[in-house]
Amino acid sequence: EIRLHSGGREGVVYIQQGEVICAQAQDAQGQNAFFRMMTWEDGEFEITSCNAIPPRNIFESAMSLLMEGARMADEEQGVSDDAG
Repeated sequence: EIRLHSGGREGVVYIQQGEVICAQAQDAQGQNAFFRMMTWEDGEFEITSCNAIPPRNIFESAMSLLMEGARMADEEQGVSDDAG
């Protein structure tokens, strides 16, 4: 598991055999949690092994998640650039 801490926010991503299988951040679960954590601009993370893996709530590949998260971040950046 990867635990992320950023400005009082906390999230966790579970990886099994190289695949992202579960994410939780604040009140979000699955892809929404993963994408939320991708917007955090700073913070700290801790990688630990875990014995209990929660039920899978992400079914996309890691590459798909990263590409979609980057696209969403680009769109959000474009919106803030237009507003400023």
